[in-house]
Amino acid sequence: MPENDTSARQPIDRDQARQIWDILMGAEHIGIISHRHPDADTVGSNICLRLLLEKPGRTVESICCDPLPKYCQFLDNTSFLDQLNLQRYDLLVTVDCGSIQQCGFSEIFTGEKLPPLINLDHHASNNSFGDLAIVDPFASSTAEIVFRLLEIWQQRPNRQMATALLAGIYFDSGSFMHSNVTPELLEIASLLTELGANREKISQHLFRNFDENKYHLWGKTLENLRLNEKGTAVAVITPGLADPGTKHEAQNGLIDYVSMLRESKMALLINQDENCQIHGSLRTRYDQIDVAKMAAQLGGGGHRKASGFGFAARLEKETVWSIIK
Repeated sequence: MPENDTSARQPIDRDQARQIWDILMGAEHIGIISHRHPDADTVGSNICLRLLLEKPGRTVESICCDPLPKYCQFLDNTSFLDQLNLQRYDLLVTVDCGSIQQCGFSEIFTGEKLPPLINLDHHASNNSFGDLAIVDPFASSTAEIVFRLLEIWQQRPNRQMATALLAGIYFDSGSFMHSNVTPELLEIASLLTELGANREKISQHLFRNFDENKYHLWGKTLENLRLNEKGTAVAVITPGLADPGTKHEAQNGLIDYVSMLRESKMALLINQDENCQIHGSLRTRYDQIDVAKMAAQLGGGGHRKASGFGFAARLEKETVWSIIK
């Protein structure tokens, strides 16, 4: 989540936005792709675009390689395909995917010719892949970008679309507590609420809806939280600590609690999945620390204050004892 720097924000290129609209209107079979391990921003942005574009004679489908998290199930129209058939579409749109690998279908992307691809995202690490890209690293969320596009396209979101967009904004702004919150974002949230977005349901399901697995995982992980000599709060989710099928969703939000340690300058949450893949999340509250650069050195990316990485490896605990006379 990028820091609040409104002076660096650039308005969306209106000519490019209109070009994208013309392409969307000319397509007959559109696939909208959310990133793997989806969250409320990628899901909400996807649903909003699908509802906007659906009409008789046009096929619009939402796609994600991983199941949607339970906290997104309250949204309407959460029917997503988990397979990507490139022959099925004459246009692809990726939402909130920081890289083409984040789409989760990279083995297909590298093996076949792609249809035209539009890339909508807010991650600073995004290299503007695709044929047309709108990437604003100073936007709070991809949902915010989609809302601004709707304004340029002169399209008024209905109640379902407004709820989907506000869910994305609410999630990626940490319920409006992160430094990416601007007066403009609060105004957008107000407008979406006026359009019928269900703010109460959003806050209840996104941040007030823990199950027992989540409490157990958080408790066991935070019990072993350590602050190292460089001021980094480190927490580790070891293999077997949670059910593999629920671990990813259960750890959602945990890194933000790790970063709340008063003495820390940075937070690191590491976990190993059942396939010996290491996944790391980095957070900081300090403007002078750029965790995106650190993540990039490990093959990842993200925002200056919130990033992640992943690679094949396994966790191994080491214990060091010192004798002090």
